[in-house]
Amino acid sequence: MKRILPILLSAILLLSACSSQKTAPEKTPVLQQNSQTQAVPKPEQSTEEAPAPAEPGAVQETDWLAVYAPVFDSYEILFTVVDAYKQGGEASVDLTNQDYDLASNLSLYLESMAKPGYCLIDLDANGVPELIVGLMTDDAFFSRIIASLFTVENGAPKLVFTSYTRSRYCLSSDGGFIYAGSGGAAYSDYYACSFSGSELTRAYGVYSDGDRGFFYCENGDRESAAKTESITQEQFSEWFNKLDGLIIDPPAYTMMDFVP
Repeated sequence: MKRILPILLSAILLLSACSSQKTAPEKTPVLQQNSQTQAVPKPEQSTEEAPAPAEPGAVQETDWLAVYAPVFDSYEILFTVVDAYKQGGEASVDLTNQDYDLASNLSLYLESMAKPGYCLIDLDANGVPELIVGLMTDDAFFSRIIASLFTVENGAPKLVFTSYTRSRYCLSSDGGFIYAGSGGAAYSDYYACSFSGSELTRAYGVYSDGDRGFFYCENGDRESAAKTESITQEQFSEWFNKLDGLIIDPPAYTMMDFVP
């Protein structure tokens, strides 16, 4: 009996130790929603550069074609008349009752059979480009004539001049214009003209006046010139050749979009 008791006691101690080492059943882990500690993936870096912020005081570039839109409308009306004449009829349109008086251009386009083109150029470098309307043709004489010149005054287009065949303006190499007018074989005017702001000024030139002779004239003052000593016909021809030599070709034109 004494020998059996130690053996039973050892067995009881062994069973008790095994029972205490059993693992607890697994529990489903709970996701901790802690915004302060939870790791958030960083967004991928973009390789595109962000647009630079506009400089203080920067303004959007003026759409000058939109400013000159009324001029294009007037030329579209003019060419309904031109096309009517070309087809042997007449259009019932009063060209003198439009926003811009382009009636003088009618004979110019009919005689040249040219199409209207335009370009924008800042003639006096004041930041406002002038609108030059010209003739798109291979004819060397007509291609140099400026049909009309417009600038912007008080936010709206202003007509500076128009041309017709016997009273015409051409671009000059000095940045202005050369005017050539004729009232007949014995009546002719040739002037160098300067342009600034919105005004065209006759600077100097010569004219012939029938039986009274030939004269040099400054500032377009024909009456004052007529009171001075006249020049010879040879001198008149020399001035004409000098002014004619200043005429240059206009920049390349863009055809007006209403032309087929």
